[in-house]
Amino acid sequence: MPKLKNNLPKNYLINLANKLSEINQFETFPNPSVGAVGIDKNNLIHLGVTGKHGSPHAEFALLKNKKINFINELYTSLEPCCHIGKNPSCSNLIIKKKVKKIFSSSIDLDERVKEKTNRLLKKKNISLKYTKQPSKPSILHNYCNLNQKPYVVAKIASSNDFYSKHKFKRLFTSKSALKFAHLLRYQSDSILVGKNTINHDNPSLNCRLNGIEKKIAIFIINKNLFFNKKIFLNNNLKGAYVFHSEKNKTKIKKVGKFFKLIYFDLNQPVNDLLKVVYQLGYKKLLIEGGANTLSNFLKSKSINELYHVKNKLNFNKNGLLSIKKIVKDNKLPLNQVLNLEQDLILNYKSKYVHWNY
Repeated sequence: MPKLKNNLPKNYLINLANKLSEINQFETFPNPSVGAVGIDKNNLIHLGVTGKHGSPHAEFALLKNKKINFINELYTSLEPCCHIGKNPSCSNLIIKKKVKKIFSSSIDLDERVKEKTNRLLKKKNISLKYTKQPSKPSILHNYCNLNQKPYVVAKIASSNDFYSKHKFKRLFTSKSALKFAHLLRYQSDSILVGKNTINHDNPSLNCRLNGIEKKIAIFIINKNLFFNKKIFLNNNLKGAYVFHSEKNKTKIKKVGKFFKLIYFDLNQPVNDLLKVVYQLGYKKLLIEGGANTLSNFLKSKSINELYHVKNKLNFNKNGLLSIKKIVKDNKLPLNQVLNLEQDLILNYKSKYVHWNY
């Protein structure tokens, strides 16, 4: 990262750390994406970001740079970790490097960190102050930790007259809308679909954006473990998680050779299912599961954002599976409308997606 002479106010430096946190923000799951700014004894600025796949942590990457002189002040978008997992403890390294002042834009609600970092650094006479200006990645990270479930985004496409399928066309939205759908996948670490979507479409459910390779976990809701034979030839679906309530041991053994099965009473609240997804380490879930799946999650108030990709053409008699009632009954407030070639993208967003100190 470049060296800069520091004559900047603290507010600018903490905002810089926040902006740095957005560089790899969709490629560090399950770790939060963090930005770090260090001021050395010569008053020069040094920068660090969380690496792809979550390693190394931003503070660790900055402080481990052998070319950097003694860091006196450290600015981070999320308070440093104090535990040892796949990555070493950033707090231990901060103590070793004799950093004296830390300014963080956000506390960390992860139970392994919450209040523990502050106590540890305080014992070593290291000042840690919070500016309460959380970055976007920190808000997502803390939302998940606070609620013990992933942030949920849903997407569904329809014609102008609200049909989600066409008698003769499998894909009916524009190329730009298709790229937008893959962008949503890139911004997520997991996808959930229902049985009908899998069996009717046999989708790949991967992220197809030029220059980007990203593995996304797949979750399928299939109560009775019924899959068309062609599904077992789709290697993109191999190893996907399947929520089911089937008790036939023979069927379970057969299907379990291809999928990771999770027995789950599907009469339980949707939020209980989301907690299982979270416990498996996933923090941003994209629902692409069709009308029935979308309706169930909306009714349970489990969706944080909904994208309705609305084609400008009417299907009339060629239309199948109307979602008009689902869209009209949607209680999420309209947040934004994007005009994209032959499609409108309507973004509905919950107002309760935030957290307080």
